[in-house]
Order: sequence, then structure tokens, then C-alpha cells
Amino acid sequence: MGFPSLHPPSLMLTFLRSVRPTFSLLQTTFLSTTNTTIPPASSPAIPYSHSTLLRNLRLSYPYPHHVFPDSSLLLLLKSRPKTLSQLRSIKGFGPTRVKKYGPLIISIFTNELTSISPNPPLIPLSPSQKKTFNLTTDDDKNTLITGSAGTGKSLLISHLSQHYGSTCVVTSTTGLSALSINGMTLHNYFKYRQIPGGSITGEDGLWGCGKFERPGVLIIDEVSMLSSSVLSSIVKLCGPDTKYILLGDFFQLPPIKDDWVFKSRVWRELKLEKLELKGNVRCTDEVYSEILERFRIGNISNSDISVLNSRLISNNLSTYPHSNPPIKLLPTNALVDESNSKALELLSTPEYKYPSYSDLNEILPGITLKQGAKVCLNYNVSHKKGLVNGLRGTIISCSPKTVYIDFGTSKNKIKYIKVNGVKRLPVELSYASTIHKSQGLTLDNVEIDLSEIFAPGQAYVALSRVKNLDGVWVRKKLVGLETGNWWKMVCGRVVEFYGLDEENKKEEETVDVDYKCVKEYEGFRYGDMVEEDFGEFGNEKFNKMRI
Repeated sequence: MGFPSLHPPSLMLTFLRSVRPTFSLLQTTFLSTTNTTIPPASSPAIPYSHSTLLRNLRLSYPYPHHVFPDSSLLLLLKSRPKTLSQLRSIKGFGPTRVKKYGPLIISIFTNELTSISPNPPLIPLSPSQKKTFNLTTDDDKNTLITGSAGTGKSLLISHLSQHYGSTCVVTSTTGLSALSINGMTLHNYFKYRQIPGGSITGEDGLWGCGKFERPGVLIIDEVSMLSSSVLSSIVKLCGPDTKYILLGDFFQLPPIKDDWVFKSRVWRELKLEKLELKGNVRCTDEVYSEILERFRIGNISNSDISVLNSRLISNNLSTYPHSNPPIKLLPTNALVDESNSKALELLSTPEYKYPSYSDLNEILPGITLKQGAKVCLNYNVSHKKGLVNGLRGTIISCSPKTVYIDFGTSKNKIKYIKVNGVKRLPVELSYASTIHKSQGLTLDNVEIDLSEIFAPGQAYVALSRVKNLDGVWVRKKLVGLETGNWWKMVCGRVVEFYGLDEENKKEEETVDVDYKCVKEYEGFRYGDMVEEDFGEFGNEKFNKMRI
């Protein structure tokens, strides 16, 4: 139907009269959805709409997606609950969510609450953090902020994000660390698409496969796990006008497939100013904090090992939390699989098998689960809902194609998804985890096994997940410096990067870091080591390192 001609005028008036009721209805519906009204000239303007208040309420918490997702926001605006019982009838608002956020939501719809700051109150910065903050924000230089685990890099990110506002994009190299800083993974923000048969780490996929805004300031956390190829792709996408703020500790774990990013050309081109945070704000135990720092740089003593051995499980059976054992952080996948299988066998509930399927519908090995099993996601299912890789929970119920999991802050049904050409359930058992997957986490208790560490940073990452020595439980007695594999705990390239070459060689009863051995190990790791380099260690020992 075309629009009527403007001539004669009577036809135009007839047309306007016919569409006016429809327009009024659309206007009323839209304004009621957003809770916006057009007040008379004499009426005072409403300071905030219900929609704005609800959005600000979410943003006032460290994890906005835990308050309620966008789908629930629309349901709230449609229902406008005035009582807690009305709120409970809305999909997505179970007892936990209603108890925690219900009174605030109700006070919004009863107009008792008319203003909420979208920025959560931040913990004040320490002197070291404040100095680093000022140096970072004073100019447009690209910056590397480094420091030991627990020095407050996450808090500093919150302050930087609030300082730069909407021009700043907060990202991380892993899903869980992104969740903890209220950010996104690099892969998600920059629209990474994995090539079938390729790597999920980002080295051989396509970046920029969708719309994204070039950030004025880009924050990247856990930079030690960032590969040079990924950083190069990101810099190409952002262009020269972006300010880069990278945070991380290279004494922690390296990238899985690539060399250290600080050895790359793109790193040199960024000309990053290096700033180092001092003072452990996570660790509440000063003695343990000092031990951690020595483990970090490979400067440990036999007395440090003795302190850790005092936490041997076999010597502390009366205080070990048998009813709720801590997560086990283990160096190899083989140890993790063995530990998880044993834990699953102890459950008396029926087991469900979840095979995987290829593109040709071939049945592939999958996973066996039970109700009550502790699990974690092994893929970023939904960033909006906070269902990211590494998120841990407990299975409430199982069905042939799905599992229902309680993640603590929410309960979600997890279905089969297609990843890299394979249809599978994105879940794995989490009674035990590799040390690599724990980087970036803060835990209350951990059970560790350092007897088979094979990568630089593994021992330090495992030990630094907790706040004090009481949170550490040692599975196997640690051997002394003379017979142990402690030479593998630090990387020679990292020692050089931090300028600690001479500092590590001072005291008599410290680990004698054999930098020749370290470099030989790295040669093996990067594929340029010959058989003669194995020396006294032998092929068998080096093969173990790669498990």
C-alpha cells in the first residue's frame, strides 16, 4: 500500500486520522516498556527510569551477569513486580537470586529507590598500586604492569577501567580470569573464529569475524599466557591509536604453543613501559608470602621445602577436610584424569555416558558423569551468562543429552555444542585440575603435587593460588634441592627479562639454577634440541616432561 497523495488535503487528513490510534498505541507500548513518560510542562522530570536503575544495579556488582541476564531484565520491565512473591514467579529468579537482590529490585518498582551509581565502590589502592596507576594514566604510553601473584593487579584493573570509562575495553587471555575482572576474553571481543581442525588458542584461526569497536584503551590481563601471534593479530585489528595496558607475571605459566610474547617483534614495536607492583595483598601470611617470592624467582632453600612438607596430608589427617576435599592441582593431564576417575567412582548415583560426535555422526570418546559430581565447563558457553571456560559447579541432575549444574550463583542447563567440528558436552570433571588451568584463580584450599612438574612457573602458580600456608595440602613429600627437579621451576629467559641473573646466584643454600639446563629444556620445548643435549637426564626423563 502506497502513501496517499498530498492532494487533495482531505485525503491526507483522513490518512492521519486513521494512523493516529495505531501510533498512540505503539508510543504507549514503547514508553511503558522503558518506563518513560512524557510529563506535562509543569511536572518535574523523572531522574532515572526503571530500566536505567536496573542496569545500574547490575553494574554496581563485580559480576553483573550474576545479578540477572538481559532476558530477565526484559521480563522485569514487563511484569514490574511490587512484592517478592511476584518476583519469584518470574523466570530466572530462584530463591538464591531473590534473597540476594530481591529487596533492591522491589524498591526500584515501588519507587523507593530512585538513584543507583553504576560503578561499584572500589577498594582504595595501596601506595605501590597508586604510584603505578598514576604512571600509567599520566600519558598515552603503552604499559606493562607486572608483579608477583597477589599484588593487586585485578584491583588496579578496576580502577583503570573506571578512570578511562567507555573508551576502555577490559580483556584477558582466559575465561575465568576475564570473569573475575568483569571483562571479556580476547577471543570473544575480537570475534575470533576457529578454523575446523585448527587450534582453539588463536594461532591458526580468523580474527575480526564480526563487528567490534576499536578501543581507545585496551587492557589485557594474564599476559604471560598470551602468544606473540595472537598479540600481533590484536594490534593489527586495533591500529596505532589504541593505548595498550598489559598485566601479568612472566614467572607464571608460559603460552602453550608459542614462545614468550616479550621475545616477539610486535612486543618491541609497542615500546611498553615496564612497571612492577610490590607487596602481596592477597597473602595474609607474611612467612608464606616470602616463601612464595623465593619460589617465584627460583631462589628457594631446603628450609622452604621443609615448611611445605609440614603440610603433608599424611601428617595432618585429623585436620584435613575429608568431607569437602580441596581441589587438587596436578602437573599432568594423566594425574588429573586418574584422580577424577577415582572421585567419580565414590558416588553411588547412576552414571550417564555422554559420547562426542563427528561431522559424519561417528561416535567418539566422551565423558561419564553422575548426579552430585563436581564439574567445570571446558568451553566458553555464554559470556553474557558468565558460563565461561573453567567455571566450576555441581551436577544437580542428568538426562541423556543435557546436565543441570549448580554453579553457586546460578543454575543452568548445559547442552551439547559443536566445537571445532565435534558435537560434545562442554563439561569435564573438576575434583582435580591441571596447574595450568588454575592460573588467575584465588582459592581457599588446594591439594598440590609438585613431584612431576615439567614447566617453568608450575610450582609457583600452584602454591600462590591460596592466601596462607594453612590453605595448602601436600600430597607427596617434597624432596630436597640435591635430588629434586627444582631446576625446572624457572625459565632462564624470564630471569633475564626481569634482570635477576646475578641475584639468583648469591646465597649458599639456595637452589643452584643451572641456566644451561634451563636453556636445554627450552630447546627441547621449542623443538631445536638434539639428542646429545639430553646428557645425564636421559630420554625417559625428558619424555615424562611432555606428558
